[in-house]
Amino acid sequence: ILASEYTESGVPFYRSSNVGEILLKEENVAFISDAKDKAEAKTSLRYGDIVLGKTGKEAAAIVTVERCNISQDVIGIRLKEGAVNPFFLVAFLNCDLGILQMRRWFQGQVQMHLTLPDARRVLIPILPATFQGKVEEKIRCALQRKGDSDALYAKAEELLLSELGIEDLDLSPTLFYECGFSEAQQATRLDAEFFQPMYYALIDAIQKTGNARQLGDIVTHCDRGLQPQYDEEGDVIVVNTK
Repeated sequence: ILASEYTESGVPFYRSSNVGEILLKEENVAFISDAKDKAEAKTSLRYGDIVLGKTGKEAAAIVTVERCNISQDVIGIRLKEGAVNPFFLVAFLNCDLGILQMRRWFQGQVQMHLTLPDARRVLIPILPATFQGKVEEKIRCALQRKGDSDALYAKAEELLLSELGIEDLDLSPTLFYECGFSEAQQATRLDAEFFQPMYYALIDAIQKTGNARQLGDIVTHCDRGLQPQYDEEGDVIVVNTK
């Protein structure tokens, strides 16, 4: 499924970047049409199916939408009915016992990947159904709390934009625009994206709030971090880009 076939809305199309730990990441999710999903029925997944990271990372996530499709960089799993609780399975695959098994089967030189035959070899402990149900209950509770968190965050953003008076500001990108050489020279930039009109509209709107200052003027420290020597037994937590 090519990027040119993506649509503004429709059936969610999950790629490698969307495979999180237990849950799929909805940030930057793509969409395809209903017709395209039906044409690619072999990779169309349903609620309760599982997606594995196939390239670059060991991860597993459960599908919690009614229907979706997946890219070639991930593996889709549909379970035999009654074989194992999918919520329990995705939790197991994301714990050390599951991650280490998948990591063992990853292979490659530049970019590691997990093959379909090797994915089938991961050993799964089938624990009592009551215990599997307890794991499912915990994950469903997490789903509910995540939904509540997303709703509260949206309200907070709406409140902020309303207070700034820019809730109706059009920040959509423009296909055609121009910039004078003197403006480019002053900005010391020649990349077209920098001069998108939406950026000027945003800056103008913020300045009109009456009290805007650059970040550098209100901080006491702004530097990049160092490359640490990691110590598994150390006491100081290191925050990196991941």
